Amino acid sequence: MINKADQKIVYKTLFDSAAEGLVLVDTKGVILEVNNSLIEMFEYSFDELIGSEIELLLPLNLSNIHKTHRNKYAKNPRKRTMGIGMDLIGEKKSGINFPVEISLNHLSINGSIQVMALISDISKRKKIEQEQKSAEETLRSMHNITSNQNIDIDKKIESLLNIGCEKFNLPIGIIAKQNSDGLSLINTTLRSKDKSIIGSIKNNFCLKTIKNKELYHFKSLPNQSKKHNSISTYIGIKIITEDGIFGVLCFSSIERVIEKFSNINKELLKMMSEWIAAELYRENTKKTMEELNFNLERKVKDRSAALIESEKLFKTISRNFPDGTISVLNKDFCYIFVEGKELFKLGVTSKMLIG
Repeated sequence: MINKADQKIVYKTLFDSAAEGLVLVDTKGVILEVNNSLIEMFEYSFDELIGSEIELLLPLNLSNIHKTHRNKYAKNPRKRTMGIGMDLIGEKKSGINFPVEISLNHLSINGSIQVMALISDISKRKKIEQEQKSAEETLRSMHNITSNQNIDIDKKIESLLNIGCEKFNLPIGIIAKQNSDGLSLINTTLRSKDKSIIGSIKNNFCLKTIKNKELYHFKSLPNQSKKHNSISTYIGIKIITEDGIFGVLCFSSIERVIEKFSNINKELLKMMSEWIAAELYRENTKKTMEELNFNLERKVKDRSAALIESEKLFKTISRNFPDGTISVLNKDFCYIFVEGKELFKLGVTSKMLIG
């Protein structure tokens, strides 16, 4: 069993090494103790925090209402999560606001009530939640377009490119098809005045996407944003059909720099690519079937015309045959063709015998 002196060392070590921000205040809201995580989170020094009011860590417009809530809590302290159902905001020394999650508890030290707050920076979680919400809205928009039977494939692809440009905040959208001598443009969306950049993207970045072993090809070039007609951000993905690599779907920008393309956005881009591949395959299959049906109908018509001509020829020969008849029977020895002068002599017609 450890003594009290060692206990204090243990508690102090646990307090200082906690991953979340910890702050201890008295009933008047004066900061008594903070740990290293809280110092890093709010960017103040230890000396700047100790002795200051807890409202130092809040936006100025929330200070007064927080003091009211703090005074109420001091009268009835208990363990609870702060601001349930509310978006809580902290403010760094630099003035940057960020979302936080706060849990409160109280303890008595030497007969004095003190309040312990555990503060978590939830910026990353909020960002992911916002991305997921935005992705869901994008998926709904994509579904509304792709499921609309009254829109042809060209219009659907154009709408899909517009959705991608808006979602990724990249103004240039391209679909390019791979062929024997490089790439050819299928569709483009250009929310930029400089149209000459399209050729550069197609012949440079799109080709690298095709050659890249990975499905995606992402480039962030911050130094290019100040150069004329140079790409700053590019994200491309292969369009793969059942016949292999069809081409590339990509989005890019001359001015905007994106340092990282999130996994959620990558999944959205992949879904766009897969939908385009499926539609292109379906359209190609449809055209192939239409061609097959057209060729089959033409062959049937040609064959029917040939049979009619043959029948006319047989009739002509039969009716001029000096004696007897000309007959054609199937495997069951049923007439399928019969003509001749002898039939007329007997008063029998072809219709009476056929079948």
